[in-house]
Amino acid sequence: MNFGYQDNCDELVPAVIPIYIDDDVVNINMCELTFRTKEFRAYSQATEGGGSTVKSTSSGGGTTATSSSGGGATPTSSSGGGATPTSSSGGGVAKSTDSGGGTVQSSDAGGDHRHLILAEVTDSGPVTPIRYQGITSGGLLEINGSGGDIYSAGSSGTHNHSVTVPSHSHSFTVPNHTHSVTVPNHTHSVTVPNHTHNITLPDHTHNIVHGIYMLLTLPTNVEVKVDGNLVNFSGTSGDRVDLIPYLGKDGQGKVTRGRHEIEVLPDSKARIEADVVLRLFIQSHLGGNY
Repeated sequence: MNFGYQDNCDELVPAVIPIYIDDDVVNINMCELTFRTKEFRAYSQATEGGGSTVKSTSSGGGTTATSSSGGGATPTSSSGGGATPTSSSGGGVAKSTDSGGGTVQSSDAGGDHRHLILAEVTDSGPVTPIRYQGITSGGLLEINGSGGDIYSAGSSGTHNHSVTVPSHSHSFTVPNHTHSVTVPNHTHSVTVPNHTHNITLPDHTHNIVHGIYMLLTLPTNVEVKVDGNLVNFSGTSGDRVDLIPYLGKDGQGKVTRGRHEIEVLPDSKARIEADVVLRLFIQSHLGGNY
């Protein structure tokens, strides 16, 4: 009796080949396993998936300082310190807007005052004259009179002054020049608060791509067990491996009737193609004659 088997398996899930021996089997003359290890085979690439909102892991936030930069004459886009000249200005003469001019009148002045003209002095001479000298010194003036200081005739009276400003403009000259901006050595601090990011995936489906897809790798070894007994075997393929010594037996050393299992366990994903050959002698008292 010969029957075949083929299926995928991996290092966790073995290929299980069942054998069932009826009770009316008189003798089991032979039980052999021939198998080959092929590339793991799949039949599709994608399945449907629904949308959802996925929350990223939380970020602790914090304050981060940038690296410091020294001073110097650098472009304005630099983060470092230093004196940065602007572009040159051509200078020139600029004219302000015109002023309309006009007459401005001062506030009133009281005007009650007088000026000292000559001050009396005492001096000797052949006669007793009255002599005067200017406030800022100078020569002497001799006058016959009653004496005393001499003042102006009277007060000037209350008055004000009018100042007339004609229409005019002001011109100012700006020489050729540049401006320097000094940026001291410094750093910038960036504060990121505690936060999370939400990622929303809308409801959607993935089309199933049908086909036969095989892995490009093969296992390096397989393990064979029969009824839980480890077969003395090494390799990835076997030709007529004798299983009789490993089949479960009764107290008299005869192979038990009923279900038996052959397990082929590769060390990575693979496909096992196997043939089991049983040579039996049957004395059947059941069924018909077909």
